[in-house]
Amino acid sequence: MLGTAVTNSPPLAADAAGIRKGVTLSGPGRDVWDRITREFHIDDCAAQEVLQQVCEAVNRLEAIAARVRTDGEVISDGKGGHRSHPSLRDEILNRGFICKTLRNLGVLNGPRKF
Repeated sequence: MLGTAVTNSPPLAADAAGIRKGVTLSGPGRDVWDRITREFHIDDCAAQEVLQQVCEAVNRLEAIAARVRTDGEVISDGKGGHRSHPSLRDEILNRGFICKTLRNLGVLNGPRKF
């Protein structure tokens, strides 16, 4: 777990929506930020940066998954055969990064604010 990333003290440098100044997120990444910061206090700059990276990865994951949905999980290899979509590997790696980083932040089993 990163230092004291998840605590019961109020978050630092956040606007009324819970986004720290300078962070611009949209779509599913913003939804993840909002849900996590409603449930947990992420009170140091480093942990906020890590959470931002997670949220940006969530947005990237959605873009990758959309491409796979459009192209299909199995694509033509150009030689009459088929192969797995090359972005499936990126999707799996991205999901792993998100889960591992959230665990390291302490939000998977960390203290909840009540």
